[in-house]
Amino acid sequence: MDIGRCFNEALDVYKKNLWPLVLGALLFEVLFLCSLTILAGPLIGGWSLMTINALRRKDRRVALGDMFGCFNQFFTLAGLFYLTFIPVLLGTILCIVPGLLLMTIWLFASFLIVDRKEGVFSSLSLSQQLVTRSGFGNYFLLVVIVFAISLAPSAIPY
Repeated sequence: MDIGRCFNEALDVYKKNLWPLVLGALLFEVLFLCSLTILAGPLIGGWSLMTINALRRKDRRVALGDMFGCFNQFFTLAGLFYLTFIPVLLGTILCIVPGLLLMTIWLFASFLIVDRKEGVFSSLSLSQQLVTRSGFGNYFLLVVIVFAISLAPSAIPY
């Protein structure tokens, strides 16, 4: 895995789709909070579908409607969310590193459910196999970078 290539492809998608992605992120947050996390799984699945489709399209365009394209897998994605959220949260609260390790091994679980129609446990297992077979260190570094980027806004005083 080439982290530089990952970021370059992501930047390419973001440059071409800044406003749909910002709107999608805001919509995600509002629906996530208003539903008291009940819609978290399908929304994460929809975001996964949106990114998969954007990377597969030659023009790299996203379709905001894809964010709602995984509600037919509601229970599978909700199960994945609740099964992984609690251990990741506890691992992050306890020492950050255990949470990052879990985030790394389960990195592809939602993508496998959305793209391959895998079940919850098979997606977790396949994700772990993909990560360990392809180079755990690179994926861990990627998770650390994304985690740091997501925390950066909270360091800015209001």
